[in-house]
Amino acid sequence: MSNPRFRSKLPIIYSPAFTLILFFLFAILLIALVQETIKFVSVSRQLSSARQEINKLEEKNQSMTNELSYLQDDFSREKEAREKLNMLKPGEKKIIIEMNGKDFENGQGPVLSAAEKIFGQKIIQWIKSLF
Repeated sequence: MSNPRFRSKLPIIYSPAFTLILFFLFAILLIALVQETIKFVSVSRQLSSARQEINKLEEKNQSMTNELSYLQDDFSREKEAREKLNMLKPGEKKIIIEMNGKDFENGQGPVLSAAEKIFGQKIIQWIKSLF
């Protein structure tokens, strides 16, 4: 058996209680480190997502700025009004060509071959020349 006097002279760092306290402190520090790492990864993902959203919004902003500058031109406004709103100038008449009961305005109807497109364009030019 060990001498009680000898035990009391051993430094406290060799005691089982001190080892147990160190183990718990290490465990607490390890848990805190893991929690902070998880928070860091989460914040990094949120930051990445926010940067992607910013990039998308900047692209949309640039697109809308380009469209605004395009629509400020008189010719562009007239073109958009004619195409999207089917507006006409006073005295103009709109001609819609139908083949086999299908309307070819705005690209509807069957796909035409190159020869049919050229023939259709010539008919449209001939009709325009009459008016």
